[in-house]
Amino acid sequence: MSEKIVNIEEAKPHLTVNCGETIHVIPVALIEDVIAGKKDFTQLDDWETLLKTILRDWLDSI
Repeated sequence: MSEKIVNIEEAKPHLTVNCGETIHVIPVALIEDVIAGKKDFTQLDDWETLLKTILRDWLDSI
């Protein structure tokens, strides 16, 4: 499910997730599709690292 984004404007609004060696740009629409059950988060490249990073950042913010 990984796509190379050439023009970041195409992915707005988006989340930027810094996973150390890799920075992921995830369109908000994709996250909304995961929440709605239309897409499976495990289909994303490096989903385990993404999930851990998102959860860590969320916990750090509360």
